[in-house]
Amino acid sequence: MKLILILLPLIFGLNKAMAAKSSPCQYELKKSNYCVDIHFLKTPSRSYSSDFELRFIDKKTKKVVMPKDDLKSYLWMKMKSGKEHGSAPFKIEKLKDKYVVTNVWLVMLGDWQLHVQLVKENKVVDKLMTAICVARGGKTCKT
Repeated sequence: MKLILILLPLIFGLNKAMAAKSSPCQYELKKSNYCVDIHFLKTPSRSYSSDFELRFIDKKTKKVVMPKDDLKSYLWMKMKSGKEHGSAPFKIEKLKDKYVVTNVWLVMLGDWQLHVQLVKENKVVDKLMTAICVARGGKTCKT
């Protein structure tokens, strides 16, 4: 009986910690009431379009929502030589509860920046940037 009383708080604490880790809020937007979950359909690669889904979650209600602002997203790479470049424009499809982003070409090995922006009347109202590593043979990029 004593063992059960000792283990119960540990089990409940572990469940709470696991629930927090499985939160859909992968990236938090600073200026709006949203956080964003980015889910790549396959491991990002330069061999195929690295399509992904975007879901916006209301920070307070924790429910999936569709922002009223327009969504823009693009790739950017800064190279050691000091040069910078992007990739082909994405195709963004708005569905009921998510965006599906296709035509995502990571044309070179290395560190890419994935930019996601909420835009209203051609002005960025909120944004996030995350790194995407494209490496050969299971190696990792610098981060």
